[in-house]
Amino acid sequence: MQISIKLVSAISGFNWGYSLSNLPVQIIEQYIQNTNKQEITAVILSTLEVAICVGSAFGCMATPLYVNKLGLTNSLRVLFLIFSLMNIITMIPVHWIYLVIVRFISGFMTSSISSLSPLLVAEILAPHDREQTIMMFTICLNIGVLAAYLMHLFVSFDYNFWFMSFALPIIYSIVALYQLQKVNKIQKQQRAQHLSNHSDDLVTVQAAQIDNDMMPESSTQFITSGAEETSNTFQKRVETAPESSFNQKLTRQVTVVLTIQHKVLFSVIADLSFICIYTDVQ
Repeated sequence: MQISIKLVSAISGFNWGYSLSNLPVQIIEQYIQNTNKQEITAVILSTLEVAICVGSAFGCMATPLYVNKLGLTNSLRVLFLIFSLMNIITMIPVHWIYLVIVRFISGFMTSSISSLSPLLVAEILAPHDREQTIMMFTICLNIGVLAAYLMHLFVSFDYNFWFMSFALPIIYSIVALYQLQKVNKIQKQQRAQHLSNHSDDLVTVQAAQIDNDMMPESSTQFITSGAEETSNTFQKRVETAPESSFNQKLTRQVTVVLTIQHKVLFSVIADLSFICIYTDVQ
């Protein structure tokens, strides 16, 4: 299960970097030419480039609304599934407004995936493995940006293959879904084992209580019964167990992601300034 979680974390980082960089100006021009033959403007470029960042911000804020109900693993499975569907839809040219909506939803899914995968790592992996996995997440994010530019270089030889830029996310999303399915299966087995052990503990406590009731009263004046001791130990363990701090961890993670999103948004604004100048020159 550790390998699966590490792989999902790496894919999440790669996906974030790749998704923010896989729609250059030339692909937008080719897309618009294949749809409504409309002349590209600075407004269209700005809207298409900003859509994924706005979707990412909304994705971070909406994450706590569904994670508590679905759980981390199931939430990631749903997000990867919808994200892969959005990339399939993107490869079908319709209209640039249609592309804006799809990019917004893709950004929503991308930031949500990037927010939840570190939480899954923190919840399951040991501290040593956790540090390595988070470091790999950051490295894969930068590799994703590089891969997007390399894909653009490949597509630049013939922009009729622009859709290949959105085919790669479908492939690694399928890999992530397969790994999450394995994690979910192992977690179900662990929960079943935990419930079985808990049932055995309850049976032991009840049996000890029955034996204690059958003992003479004089025998129990100076000897603490095994049932009472076991019950007290069990109750103490339950009371002193650390409460789930999932919401706190999720809040911290969302804060970190939003901070990074602000940095990305500033860089996108700088790129948009260049795009506007480029369009005016053309």
